[in-house]
Amino acid sequence: MKDLFDIRKKHHSFPRHSSQYLLLLCILPGLIMIIFAVPSYSQSYVEFSEIWSADTADYNEFQAKITYMGTQSKSVKTLAFSAEGYTLDLGLFIPFQYPEANYSNDSHVLTLKLSAAEFKTFVDGILAHPELQPLGYNSEAVGAIALLRGYSPHEKVWEHMCTESELRTVFSHLYSSIDLADVYDLEMVLSRKRNFVGP
Repeated sequence: MKDLFDIRKKHHSFPRHSSQYLLLLCILPGLIMIIFAVPSYSQSYVEFSEIWSADTADYNEFQAKITYMGTQSKSVKTLAFSAEGYTLDLGLFIPFQYPEANYSNDSHVLTLKLSAAEFKTFVDGILAHPELQPLGYNSEAVGAIALLRGYSPHEKVWEHMCTESELRTVFSHLYSSIDLADVYDLEMVLSRKRNFVGP
């Protein structure tokens, strides 16, 4: 009888580390939920050469934003602009953004519309400044200029994280790209420039 009891005991005994396995099985679903709840930053920026186009008509499918990332005591509104006929959607930028960078000002936005010709003039201005074109996270940046071309799910996005002097150059090119008759838009650009980098 004792031998029979020992056999049954062996058949019904758990592995030595079974309690650890059971604990892992209990917490694994929760860990998976936490992982998938974190925003995805899985898409990669493209080089500036993939955004730029020599064809003015291509700029009918462009949008852009200039985001402040420097020291602040209150919100500094992002300046976002798109081509006429293109619906502005800042959410399209999110999957590309650097997790380390602070894009919180994108929740407060001022917007304007550019013609395709104005947009091309602005992007050509960046083309003329190679120092504005590199990709990559920069912990010393005080802002960022981002361009998006196309429509989801085939959009392409480029972004350069800017120093203060580079932001001044970006605003200067944007201002000079806008028709002088568009006084409201010109004033908005100047206002954003003052908020970002001063007079």
